[in-house]
Amino acid sequence: QAKQEGHDLLVACYGDWQTEPFVPLPVVDGKLPKNAYGSIDLFTPDMLPLGAAHIPIKGIAKLARKLGIDYADAVVDFEFVKMRAVPVMDGIIVAEQEKWVLLEAWEEHE
Repeated sequence: QAKQEGHDLLVACYGDWQTEPFVPLPVVDGKLPKNAYGSIDLFTPDMLPLGAAHIPIKGIAKLARKLGIDYADAVVDFEFVKMRAVPVMDGIIVAEQEKWVLLEAWEEHE
């Protein structure tokens, strides 16, 4: 009937629950909420866990590991290569309280 009256027909493509904003898990006691692969998906800035900091510096993961800082690789995208999805990493994610310790150590390291 909508078509007959000249109105566009709206079709629900997604359930309401699929259109709600993503709420990331928080950092608890300095531990990051990593996925099964030990990384954190960060496709938008809103996906950063509460109490965490994104440090987009190539090679900083090695220093975080050496200092014993809990971190996760930041997966920011996927590339499709030979029919496979390959994660694109951009730095690491650490607890907010570890950010400056790590950045100061990075400056000394460089």
